[in-house]
Amino acid sequence: MKLTKEDLINWNACSKGMEWYNKNGKDTVEETAKALMAEENYSHANWLLSRAIPIDDKRRYAIFAAKLVLPIFEAKYPEDKRPRKAIEAAEKYLESPTEKNVDAAASAASAADAAAAAYAASAKSAASAKSAAAAYAVAAAVAAVAAADAASAKSAAAYAADAAAVKGTKEKIVNFGLELLANVK
Repeated sequence: MKLTKEDLINWNACSKGMEWYNKNGKDTVEETAKALMAEENYSHANWLLSRAIPIDDKRRYAIFAAKLVLPIFEAKYPEDKRPRKAIEAAEKYLESPTEKNVDAAASAASAADAAAAAYAASAKSAASAKSAAAAYAVAAAVAAVAAADAASAKSAAAYAADAAAVKGTKEKIVNFGLELLANVK
């Protein structure tokens, strides 16, 4: 998929991203994302891919990323199933975008959002890296469900990528985005 400076402007790229593109940018989204990955700049690669792929693929991307970081949350809060339920609701919505599934996804997102707010507050007060990672994992799950809304879909995978402290996980997320991009016609 072709990439231009105008695309980045339309997608509201940050000044650092624009500066990088002006120096190093490539002709396509794929080449640019791969160049960013080569520099281990996964957050910018993720940002780019989350703007370039179609809405249903944004949802798939968000769900994939949320599932990768869900174990961080579940290790910290094994009894809290709200994020898992939010991801499951997002998957069900993607399979069948009926009004019933939209309502179920919205309800699950609301419950997971409450968990995210609570855990983010405790992470902030405890200044605990594990609690912060857990809060990000919840936010990723919320974002996956909220991805039913086009406005939320752009940032859904970014939450999960931020939670993925391990380079390999961030790389998996971005590589999945590249796979989705390869299928764009």
